[in-house]
Amino acid sequence: MKLCLVVLFCWLSDGLETGIFGGVEVKPHSKPYMASLQSRKHHVCGGVLIREDFVLTSAHCLEYRPLEAVLGAHNISRHESSQQRIGVSRYNKHPLFLHPAETQYDMMLLRVGQLFRPIAFLANVFDESRVVFQLKRNASLNGKVRPLPLPKDSGKIATGQQCAMAGWGMRRPGGLAETVLMQVQVQVEDKKKCKGKWKRHFNTNQMLCSESRGGKGFCQGDSGGPLVCHSVLRGVAAYTSPECTNSDYPQVYMDVSFFLPWIKNVMDNTGRLCKRDRDPHLKSTMLLALLLLYLTPSGAAGSRIFGGREAKPHSWPYMVSLQVNQAHVCGGVLIRKDLVLTAAHCAQWSRVVSRVVSGSRSSPSEVLLGAHNISRMEGSQQRIRISEYHKHSRFPDHTDSRNPRRYFYDIMLLKLGQNATLNEFVKVFRVPNKYKYMEPGTACTTAGWGKRVLGRTTESVLYEASLRLDSNKNCGSKWQSYYNPDHMACSVSDGKEGFCQGDSGGPLVCDSKLYGIVIYTAAQCDDASYPEVYTRVSYFLPWIKEMMRL
Repeated sequence: MKLCLVVLFCWLSDGLETGIFGGVEVKPHSKPYMASLQSRKHHVCGGVLIREDFVLTSAHCLEYRPLEAVLGAHNISRHESSQQRIGVSRYNKHPLFLHPAETQYDMMLLRVGQLFRPIAFLANVFDESRVVFQLKRNASLNGKVRPLPLPKDSGKIATGQQCAMAGWGMRRPGGLAETVLMQVQVQVEDKKKCKGKWKRHFNTNQMLCSESRGGKGFCQGDSGGPLVCHSVLRGVAAYTSPECTNSDYPQVYMDVSFFLPWIKNVMDNTGRLCKRDRDPHLKSTMLLALLLLYLTPSGAAGSRIFGGREAKPHSWPYMVSLQVNQAHVCGGVLIRKDLVLTAAHCAQWSRVVSRVVSGSRSSPSEVLLGAHNISRMEGSQQRIRISEYHKHSRFPDHTDSRNPRRYFYDIMLLKLGQNATLNEFVKVFRVPNKYKYMEPGTACTTAGWGKRVLGRTTESVLYEASLRLDSNKNCGSKWQSYYNPDHMACSVSDGKEGFCQGDSGGPLVCDSKLYGIVIYTAAQCDDASYPEVYTRVSYFLPWIKEMMRL
């Protein structure tokens, strides 16, 4: 069963996010906490004012940035004197929201007022997904603009409880967005039933759901809108079935009470999402950023090199672009005519892109060799189908974002359907002959296709960045249980150049040797506080050599 993340993937049908259908128009300004999040003055998501300087919404709404928050509105098509339009200057997603293709941790806060620099996590992945936006000025509180209280504790909501959901959006699937605020009464559904319907998409710890009667609920246009029970904020609209009116599938919200520790920490510490040794709960939320890009309407994906410089064409002849339907999703390294070394988690994202781009679960993946500009058909390029995926046997279930070891043993070999033709544009990069540890400070380089500057469009040509190795001690102190010094390496992050969303699996080259494979970094890619992390190739030499004999 497909789901419609109230904003997620709606570009496929040119629709907005979730909206209310089967409801009634509310009394003007009777819900003074409602926020309309707008892109270019068009409503794209809902939100809720929880303090004069914070708006809570869904993390996947970030797809529509730059955003503005419109407060004090009833009819968003008019310039009402009660309205306050406040620009968002900083977006803070929950650290474990990794990618819009995932449903978990879909939470975000927008902050109004003094700028702050939260610890970021990448990509696009997506179990807690709320985000905090930082606004350029505080909201002016009055009778038409007023915060909604958060729950005082994480108490459970009884099945059958009556609640209200409000928003601006479509009153029927495929219809036009409404201009006035609408509301619908919904009834809380049993979580076991929701889990039975939504399977892996539904997390009983961090989600709520409401009965879908087919005639009322939310639909495209109001992701991030509030679920209010007895005047208390209980949920944030997340996803529903694509046709909205399907009574077989409950409608799903992120459970605000589950996220209280994170929300309060952000609000109490001027947006410092994760400060070491401050809160044991937050240590478990230290963001791993999956280096695969956000899925975009153009179908381009993948981590990116930021800063850096364009590589001399074909100076990295062993570089590989792993693609699905000719969309780049990961980097890799050709280590034999028929073998590519990359990150194991790229297998998961290949499936995600395949489903989004082609609607198929089994669309063939391929590699592109001999490329400099992957948007062109260069005469040097070779496109070869992947016939086999060999992930390390100890690579864990990467979809469990609560597992701090999910990037352990993150290495994979791809068997090609035919040998590559070696020439001046396509060459093999031999793996090291023996294990070698390189000292902190060693000069290295990495390369990849992707965005050079955060927030800009994806680059088509290969870029490279210069880095220096960091110490295991520093990386362990920063990343804690996410980092294993035995089989990982890391580089100093100076905030000026490095890797980011989209080039997982790319090479780290030190002293002309293949030393690492890109796996994760902080989501705010240029955050100099967190080292960038790689799988150390030499540690896996016995496994690589064994697999090469198959």
